[in-house]
Amino acid sequence: MQVAFSAICVGLDNAGKTSLLRTLSNSQRMEIFPTPTMEIHYVICPKIGKYCLIYDMSGNGRHRSNWRILYQDIQAMIYVIDTSDSEYRFHLQRHLIEEVLNDDLIKKSAIPILFLFNKNDKKNRFNKDDLIKVLGLDSKKFKNKFIFKETSSFEISKLKEAIDNLTDALYSKKQ
Repeated sequence: MQVAFSAICVGLDNAGKTSLLRTLSNSQRMEIFPTPTMEIHYVICPKIGKYCLIYDMSGNGRHRSNWRILYQDIQAMIYVIDTSDSEYRFHLQRHLIEEVLNDDLIKKSAIPILFLFNKNDKKNRFNKDDLIKVLGLDSKKFKNKFIFKETSSFEISKLKEAIDNLTDALYSKKQ
């Protein structure tokens, strides 16, 4: 199996990271349990017909320090945000995003980051544009290429489109 690139998938616990990745990788497991520390998924990149290796990292507080271990081995990041989360969790999210984006390895590599605004099928949710502002993602102080997509684990076409957008950003960076 030829792997085009590797990415890390991060976000707070219960954001839906594992559900999204299992949908993309056609995993048949229906029961979802909290990711212990890490799962590995191979996801086809529709546009280039190759696989990407995605490290699905636990969003639990005590496991977040493990994210950094993989920063030097990745070419892209997927950051999943639960749009139906509480206001308190969005403040925690903003702090966590700033911590990730200010990490020396992330700043130096300037990897593309796909922000997936997940669970957009829920009624009580925040919209993408408001969350971009609340989370400080409208700032120009970061040199990473940001891609913003609204998703749900029920919308495979939007998920595939998001992976295509990430692939485009990654390959345009290499040229």
